[in-house]
Amino acid sequence: GSLTKSMTATLVGAAVDAGDVAWTDSISTHLPELSASLAPELQRVTFLELLSHRAALAANLPDAELAAFARSTTPSIEE
Repeated sequence: GSLTKSMTATLVGAAVDAGDVAWTDSISTHLPELSASLAPELQRVTFLELLSHRAALAANLPDAELAAFARSTTPSIEE
């Protein structure tokens, strides 16, 4: 298996703990060199959305049960 995802999450979590970034900061705020190559809607993706695999989901999912599951499993920003 890949260690990249867990290492990325660990490093971002450490940066949050150190006060260098916030979970709600957009990725493009801290990596502005990527902004030009991203679609406008992706420029606003936050660390929390990216690391919880919610960055590309549509806002209005057609399946209400799936949407309820997503809400119940999403960590709060304070965690």
